[in-house]
Amino acid sequence: MDYLEVVKKSAKLTWGHKSMWFFGILIAFLSGGSSNVNYQYMLQSEDFTRGTERYAQMDEILRFLLKPQVIVAIVLLFFIILVAGIVLQYLSRGALIGMVDDIEMSGETGVGQGFKHGWRSWLSLYGISIFIWLPFGFVLIFVVGLLSLPVILAFVKNKVALGFTLLFLSILLFLIFLFLVVVPLILIHAFAERFCVLDKRRLFESIGEGYHLFRANFGSVLLMWLLLVTLNIVLITVIGIFTALIMLPIMLGLSSNSLLAIVLLVPIALVLVFVGGIYRVFIYTVWTLFFKKLKEPVAVI
Repeated sequence: MDYLEVVKKSAKLTWGHKSMWFFGILIAFLSGGSSNVNYQYMLQSEDFTRGTERYAQMDEILRFLLKPQVIVAIVLLFFIILVAGIVLQYLSRGALIGMVDDIEMSGETGVGQGFKHGWRSWLSLYGISIFIWLPFGFVLIFVVGLLSLPVILAFVKNKVALGFTLLFLSILLFLIFLFLVVVPLILIHAFAERFCVLDKRRLFESIGEGYHLFRANFGSVLLMWLLLVTLNIVLITVIGIFTALIMLPIMLGLSSNSLLAIVLLVPIALVLVFVGGIYRVFIYTVWTLFFKKLKEPVAVI
């Protein structure tokens, strides 16, 4: 398989079909992606002179927020936002997978077609995530507890040298565990989603088929994953340096005016979400085209 050809074709499709950007940006926004910007409030001397007034205002706000009807309204609002975020997240994932297939089949796609793919498959995609990652979460808690127990016992018995040695070994074993378990689960998850959207398979059937496809093509899948990891590291490094070069002068020059700094940083955050969204479209396109390649029948000579 020509891995670079899959990557090049994915980049071409990503740039040539900008209707997919809508869903990629939506995923980037909902998942936080590269849009996380930490703002630090700079304490100024004049804050102390207004402390009493602010305390009175905060007291009034707190009393208002603690009213039963306000608490219920906030909980309901949070629940609605949470549900909407989940639906839009998985709808967008299904949309991107289906839109890539549309392009392969007919040469064109659109936002409307994306919504059709996403709405039909979002619940199953959410179920796939739950049934893959929830059991892993329980296993992770067990592993962390198992690795932490000897370390804690060593420090409790004042065996500091042994404790630090066990801590180092525990961290090493934990990282190995993550690599051996998380990477296969990520790849099985990616294939399961595509079986669900493209082949219309049911939830557990999609997970099973995803596992079998991963197992049957382990070497090829791992090579593609390593190629994308390398590309991801390069991209993150470039964006990180570029962002730092822009943000550092802003933070240094506006350290006395935190509000203005925030106003100037908002456009940067939006740009990062935009770029992150396009990159997500590219990644979804790569794995969808790669999935279709793996499923192509082998020519018998």
